[in-house]
Amino acid sequence: MLTRIMNWNPLASTLLGALITYSAILLTQAIELWKRDRAQKKLIHALLQALREEVESLLEMLRMNAPSIEDIPDGDAVASNSVDQD
Repeated sequence: MLTRIMNWNPLASTLLGALITYSAILLTQAIELWKRDRAQKKLIHALLQALREEVESLLEMLRMNAPSIEDIPDGDAVASNSVDQD
């Protein structure tokens, strides 16, 4: 009976070592996935911020180069000009 008990110790030790190794692999993969997800979120945030700044600068250039309200003809004048051209 003692020999039967002795045979289970190496098997249990091997299984425990395999379980620990497998758990370490899963933990490492989970950490890498978390890091990758975090990096992607940071990249998306940076790209959206750059896009926002670009749109703001384009709008500012548009405001600076747009004609003043006084230079834009009234709606009636535009409508009468289009009728005269036909």
